Amino acid sequence: MAPSPRLTHLPPLWWGILCSLPVVSGLIGRFIRQTPGFEDFDAVTCAGVTLLKGGNPYDLTPACAGLKSATFVYAPPVAEGVAFVIAHLGADGYRLLFGGLWLLALCGLSAYAVKFALPEVDIRLKLPLLALFTGGCIACGNIAILLHGGVLLGAFSLPRRVWPFVLTVTVVSLIKPVLLTYLIVLAYMDRPLRWRMGRTAAGVVAGLSLSLWVLHSPSPLTPLWKDTLSQVVLSDQTGISYFGWLHSWGIDSTSPVALSLLPVVMGTLALSGLALAELGQLSRNERLVLGLGLAQLLNPRLMDYDLLLVVPFGALLAHLVARQGGRWPSVSTWGLIGLTGSILVLNEIEQRAILPVPLSLHLMSLVTVALAGTLAFQQRAQVVRTMTGLLPLRGRRLPPLPAAE
Repeated sequence: MAPSPRLTHLPPLWWGILCSLPVVSGLIGRFIRQTPGFEDFDAVTCAGVTLLKGGNPYDLTPACAGLKSATFVYAPPVAEGVAFVIAHLGADGYRLLFGGLWLLALCGLSAYAVKFALPEVDIRLKLPLLALFTGGCIACGNIAILLHGGVLLGAFSLPRRVWPFVLTVTVVSLIKPVLLTYLIVLAYMDRPLRWRMGRTAAGVVAGLSLSLWVLHSPSPLTPLWKDTLSQVVLSDQTGISYFGWLHSWGIDSTSPVALSLLPVVMGTLALSGLALAELGQLSRNERLVLGLGLAQLLNPRLMDYDLLLVVPFGALLAHLVARQGGRWPSVSTWGLIGLTGSILVLNEIEQRAILPVPLSLHLMSLVTVALAGTLAFQQRAQVVRTMTGLLPLRGRRLPPLPAAE
């Protein structure tokens, strides 16, 4: 898919420079204002150092010499693992190791999102989506970048080998349980339905078992961790997706209403993704992009540093919308440009890009559901045949027996 003819005269290099302005301006603005950086990175380091000294790594006001850290919110095994590494490599050695892997993951995710994910889609349609990933996402140094990079590396083994991907998702869910949504990738593979259901179910069981084990661990740090989750994660840092929107409407993200609606929202998005995979005639590569991107939309506590893999997913949606013909190719192109421009303006006037980013994510969710519904209506005969084939034999009406001669 190519962008609007009015834009093809602009070379991809200059197009890339233009679309990277939100990221660059955000980083420059933080430097000029002397805003502390890598606070999430320092939070993990400080937790390990504090634990080695016998302190509480979950202190809401952490204090480590030379570090400007945020509150540590990860599970006790993470703090214990970091403390183990620091005990052997020292704080500087740990920072060098973590920083190197983090930078490698950032470069790998960026290269995949912009160049390798959808080589058949014009790069000038992918670059505007980089505006979702603002300068603050990089400056905070959150461990999520490293986790997403690990999941992407494991996904490259699909569909031939499943266990590297499932193992990676299970391990990263120990740090961020919401990343279990990555298992939706298995449901969209170009394999028989029974294969997909079996592998996805096995991954969910493995991930949930590990998460429950951590949640009910007898470690003395577990109660402290749960208190931090309640005070920080579920109250102050609800994200920019489902929990974030409920919080902005004054609804507690742990209320029965919020938790009862969550399966409905996630189920609708997951089924819509399945419809796109099956009815959209997606290639194996496109199915992977679909799964990796939709995993972010399914994350009820999505943060701004989780958005790199949304870039190829948004480009895939624009590509599928453009297939509908008419004026949709131009609408897709200019919609992406408007996203970049709005975030750039907010960065330049020193306002947080809090409005266009979550609105763009919800727009992608709506486009996913609407496009799935459109394809299902256009191919309703095939949908009926498929659903009929999935019905149990007991529910079908058998054909009459031939008359006896």
